[in-house]
Amino acid sequence: MNRQPLLNKTVLLRKMAWRWNDDTAWAANNFAFAPSGGSVKLVVLGFALPSVIFYFAIKGWITQEALWIGRDNDQEVSGVSAQAISVAYFGVGLVCHIRWFWGLLGFGRIFEVGTILSVILILAGLAYGFYWELRF
Repeated sequence: MNRQPLLNKTVLLRKMAWRWNDDTAWAANNFAFAPSGGSVKLVVLGFALPSVIFYFAIKGWITQEALWIGRDNDQEVSGVSAQAISVAYFGVGLVCHIRWFWGLLGFGRIFEVGTILSVILILAGLAYGFYWELRF
């Protein structure tokens, strides 16, 4: 049996599909480990950046107005969906804080558990925001 035509179809399908870049796989793998860096990275990325993100997350929760950032355009949302997006923003700030503060300090268990809980918080906030924005 000649397997060459089947092999050519498989190669053609692989060329047509979205390519999983090795850099993407390495970035996802590196996200599981604590970063390296010094005190500047700890202060800027572990404290200052999350503080700004936390400010806008808390402001969005209190005022019930948030900006849902999109690819082509951004949408201002209000009410419960804005609070849900604020929860997702809080999760992003928490990921930054846990990754570059606790991860750089060497607290491995706090880094692992905190990263997982932060990503769950982001996904829950986005899912709840989608529910409130797209319900009929």
